[in-house]
Amino acid sequence: MKLKKLPLLVAAAAVAFSATAVADDFVLTAGKWGKKQDKAVEAAGGVVNWSHKHAGIASVSSDNPDFLALVSGDRSFSSAAEDMVVQWTDKEFTELEVTPGDESYYGLQWSLEAIEAEAAWEAGCTGDGARVAVIDGGIYDDHPDLAPNLDASCSASFFSGQPWNYDTGTFWHGTHVAGIVAAADNGMGVIGVAPEATILGVKALHDGSGPFGAIIGAILYSSDPAAFGAVDCEPADIINMSLGATFNKRLPGGGQLVGAMARAVNFAASKGVLVLSSAGNNGLDLGQAQDITAVPA
Repeated sequence: MKLKKLPLLVAAAAVAFSATAVADDFVLTAGKWGKKQDKAVEAAGGVVNWSHKHAGIASVSSDNPDFLALVSGDRSFSSAAEDMVVQWTDKEFTELEVTPGDESYYGLQWSLEAIEAEAAWEAGCTGDGARVAVIDGGIYDDHPDLAPNLDASCSASFFSGQPWNYDTGTFWHGTHVAGIVAAADNGMGVIGVAPEATILGVKALHDGSGPFGAIIGAILYSSDPAAFGAVDCEPADIINMSLGATFNKRLPGGGQLVGAMARAVNFAASKGVLVLSSAGNNGLDLGQAQDITAVPA
């Protein structure tokens, strides 16, 4: 696979630091996706990896060096751009030392006290009946704090070549986020904000990075799994994306990719799915940075 390096704004926190365009992967949009678009992709020398009819978005691969020019000039499509691999989460983490004799980590979870989680639990707000799609890296499905609330059969991966329950390194960001959301109330480890919610793991990142197409596909799958063949899976009520990329809007194809992501989020909202994304950790003043954008937030 031929990779092309692109310039990217260097951020100082857990948002994107580098980007790579994948030469043979593209994100295409249309009013609606159907046979007309499939035929146009094939005629230009491409193959559809996945598509969503109503959102009008598809991930496409092609070895034809003229593919982008051909589809960009075809009225069957609203937009077309090379996909871009971006670092969405920081690899640098601070881990707390815990007294070995302690059996509970609840005392370290200051955030639960800050949001008055106990009062919510006492009022019966435990997440029971809610499905939360965690779009992130791999989730360790055998983790005792996560396994009771994890819908493994409906979890999925949009990161090519990697299963939804696998990542790399010793700190799996997706596993960490899933625990914050819904670690079970089981008398051990930690407890999630919504300890009785169901977690749907949707992998779009590996080692913190991934293409826009994977994020977009994960959003569409979470809100409409039946469109991807998962007819027995209920859609998520909430999509959580604790990730973000900060880059120059003038990068070739950047506007089209951000637009396609926004289109996916709008589709999810139209299905009644609440989409949440992190605001970032670097305090960047986007109001003074005219050429810089931060997505998805």
